[in-house]
Amino acid sequence: MTQGGSGRLPSLKRNASFLIAAILLGACAQPGEGRLLRYSGPPAPLFAPPIPEQDPVAVGHRLMAAGEYELALRRYEEALVRDPGSVPALIGVGTANQRLGRLKRAEKFLVRAVELAPDSVAGWNNLGVVRYKLGEYKAAHAAFRTAFALDGGRSESIRRNLELARFRSPETVDIDRVASEFELVRRGDGTYLLVDRKAAPETPPEDG
Repeated sequence: MTQGGSGRLPSLKRNASFLIAAILLGACAQPGEGRLLRYSGPPAPLFAPPIPEQDPVAVGHRLMAAGEYELALRRYEEALVRDPGSVPALIGVGTANQRLGRLKRAEKFLVRAVELAPDSVAGWNNLGVVRYKLGEYKAAHAAFRTAFALDGGRSESIRRNLELARFRSPETVDIDRVASEFELVRRGDGTYLLVDRKAAPETPPEDG
């Protein structure tokens, strides 16, 4: 054998070794390895399903019941941006401001509410509450009387509010004392009741 032929022999042996190793590895591989598997399940969603939009006024009512007046106010204001003539939102903004001690601002929104809906029992009652807190007992009495008439005299809470305003004398106005002696409690029908702290039960009535 020539010198050139003997030089190619080791190279052929190495190539043969690599070929045998590749065949052995292929024989040991599991079925399907080395191939792309086709996904047969349901297609993945391209985006998350939309979250149902909640009524901001309804959310505001729940936040009010939880004592989150600032958060409730934001939701009522959001509702007013969508519909400036929304009476429930106007009443909500007014009542939330009242709870936050912003009585004049509360009065502004509640007046607007009863202008748009003069038959709103909740609007007149809550306006009466604000005016009572302001020490404007005559105006509060007039608002409570309107609410009581519109309600047909069925609401005991409005009747009690009317009596509280009736027996308050303008000569004894003390806004700080009024604010400290009375608590505003929201009822299930959306109206608010002035509750004498001294006479109120330890646990206020819950919303219906």
